Amino acid sequence: MGWLYRVVAVLAFAGLVAAPGSAAEYGMHLAALAASYGDELFDRRDEVPYYDEVSHLVRDQNGRLNVAESSVNYAAALLATGDQTERAWQVIDAALAQQDTAEGSATRGLFPWMGDEPGTPDATATAYLAPALAYAARAADDPIVQARLRQSVRLALDGLLAARERPTEGFGLAMWAGAVCSLGVVVEDADAQAAGAGAVGTIVSRLRSRGPDGVHSPTFDALRIGGLRWAWQYAADDQARARADTALRVYYADMLQRYDPESAMVTGAIGSAYAADYLAHSGVSRYLLACDLPSAVAECREAAPLAMYFALSDYAPPADLLALAEEPRPATEVRTRTPADGGAGAEASSTCTWVAPGMSLATMSGGVDSASIPVLATCDLPERPTSYFYVLGGPATVQSTQSGSLALCSFNFDGIGVGLRPQAAVRGVLGRRDQIDRVIVGRHEWIGEPEAVGQNGTIAVQRGSSYLGVKILDVAVGTTPRTEVKPGVLTWYAEGNMDSLMLTVYGRRETYRLPEPLFDVRVALLVELAPAGEFASLEEFAEHVGDRRVTQEVGQSRVRVDQLDERQIPGRHEITAVGEMRFANYLRHTMTLVDEALPLGLTEELLRNYVETRTLPVQLPADYLWASPALNLTVGGELPAALGG
Repeated sequence: MGWLYRVVAVLAFAGLVAAPGSAAEYGMHLAALAASYGDELFDRRDEVPYYDEVSHLVRDQNGRLNVAESSVNYAAALLATGDQTERAWQVIDAALAQQDTAEGSATRGLFPWMGDEPGTPDATATAYLAPALAYAARAADDPIVQARLRQSVRLALDGLLAARERPTEGFGLAMWAGAVCSLGVVVEDADAQAAGAGAVGTIVSRLRSRGPDGVHSPTFDALRIGGLRWAWQYAADDQARARADTALRVYYADMLQRYDPESAMVTGAIGSAYAADYLAHSGVSRYLLACDLPSAVAECREAAPLAMYFALSDYAPPADLLALAEEPRPATEVRTRTPADGGAGAEASSTCTWVAPGMSLATMSGGVDSASIPVLATCDLPERPTSYFYVLGGPATVQSTQSGSLALCSFNFDGIGVGLRPQAAVRGVLGRRDQIDRVIVGRHEWIGEPEAVGQNGTIAVQRGSSYLGVKILDVAVGTTPRTEVKPGVLTWYAEGNMDSLMLTVYGRRETYRLPEPLFDVRVALLVELAPAGEFASLEEFAEHVGDRRVTQEVGQSRVRVDQLDERQIPGRHEITAVGEMRFANYLRHTMTLVDEALPLGLTEELLRNYVETRTLPVQLPADYLWASPALNLTVGGELPAALGG
């Protein structure tokens, strides 16, 4: 039994230890769910609960004794609900034993991620638990307990401020800001709060210059908002709070305009995904949304302890943003772009999300890997409403052009056929067997057996009240089409206790290794979504998708660099010393939808993997960062003016 627990047990019996209540509107609902987590079974066969009676730490959903995400946040849930407070202090005592307190240590004050495996104490791990640790410090009334917890808070704060590898951008920087602000207020360290305010200032500056700063990630986007909520709550002054509030309004607007209240999930392509992000399970983004949205609360039936990272905060989004999420709205396009070096209009990544009542279609452009979901569609099914695509044999690059419910996507793989990447493919998981009403391949009903699908072949699926169509376009290597085989395979595959419909389109299917790698292995797809009511039958929709024509051309060119307006980045295999370049080589791929009523297409440069031009039926500013009815921002624009269209 730890020292802290022994002291608190006596004080709790005497009624001298209290806990401040959860502040978010539905915080106590989340706290109750998180408090019940410890007694739920991680291993049902051996009846092993998430709370470990031996170490007094808490397992995560992978079974590891997780200090950063699970243990201290679980203790905060117990304190908030007043349930098993003795256990709460046992957990806190066990977590404090994991803190690096060694004099002269480079990580002094920081916590490791796990308590059951060796690992270096880490600033980001400490940021995950910092608000809950600060909450526990405020919950203890006894001076002895307070002093012990304040000592831990002081050490953690010093460790975060001095950390050599602390985050400098993205969600990590926001969580760091929230951590130093929440810890700083406990020990009354104004300098720490000022450091948090400085980090928020960096975030706001990057917002104005970089916009979303990458492709959406529901989990990481939620954690960024969570960190900013704490920076807002414990801001050093009104100016710092106003700056945090501005950033929060922008990030909330970006998320809530893509929120689907029917499935309680955030739609959109995902740059770095966890399964909960695209399967519509309970997860980090839902914990954030369940703090304030009735539709998210209704679907949040379980919560891991990390939910307390959001539930303990006082911040409440403005009513107009909550209405954006919950109230009915017409079909909307949300476009984002992260700029790249190379002049006005150059992009590192971009996204387009079409959100309509009961359905959505989203695509992205930029680099992808096995954790990316570059194409995501949803329908109106109450469970598992998603159809999604990802790459095999990545990393790869995808360039997309989308208008509403229709998208063209070009995937490009380099370095295929060697090492651990013999194959290259794009895989689509189109829905669970029990949710799919019918499937048509080409012009015939699919009988449920594995079937090869050729180039220009189509697959049409009925799920809920919507139709999803996929047409396989060109599959090629460089300028050489691969017409000798049917690149697509449609089949059922086992997923847990349920089969799902899977379409795999191979750029290279062979598994043997090559003496030299293949470059520019391309797979192109057309994806279309439609309400079932717009067509007389699934057959008519399948014919409609099959009749779509897309032209594709690949051409090589060579230009003297002194004839270019801007200094050219070397292409693949070219001289890397820019000053020595005399010629720049190009390999361009152009795909164009043949439809006079709908201009849609793109041109990508394959040696450098970027999009050169994109044809759309709407005109966008060359330097846009967000373009949507709720959020419009160009590079250097003022953030308050960007909100509300």
